[in-house]
Formats: sequence, C-alpha cells, structure tokens
Amino acid sequence: MKTDLDAQLGPLLIQHAPLHVAVVDRDRRILRASTHFEQAFGACVGLRCHVVCKGREERCDPCPAQAVFDTG
Repeated sequence: MKTDLDAQLGPLLIQHAPLHVAVVDRDRRILRASTHFEQAFGACVGLRCHVVCKGREERCDPCPAQAVFDTG
C-alpha cells in the first residue's frame, strides 16, 4: 500500500539520483528527469527522449524505452 511519504519520496529519489535518470511515457515523452540528466541534456521535460538524447526526430530502432513497455 502506497503512503503519502512514498508518493513524496519517489520524485525526490529520481530528482536527486547521482546518475542520469529519465522517466518516459509510452509516447517516449520525458515526464521527469534527474538533476544529472538535465545538467547533461538541458531542460527536457515534455520532449521526446530521442530528440533529447540523440538529437533526432525519428525514434530509435530498436527503441530501448519501447522494449521496456513491451516486456514489462
């Protein structure tokens, strides 16, 4: 069972993780990113991961994010 503390800690852990972390949705839009990720790639929330990480409009093939959604 998720508590209010769990709901508050999740975003904090992602934000302050000492590595590059980005949370993406099924459309590959970045929903949240760690400080380290944003320092490396700039402001990115709302943009698609392939635009931010690869600098291109078309998605990666194969797409690592899609593979996670496909396999759970």
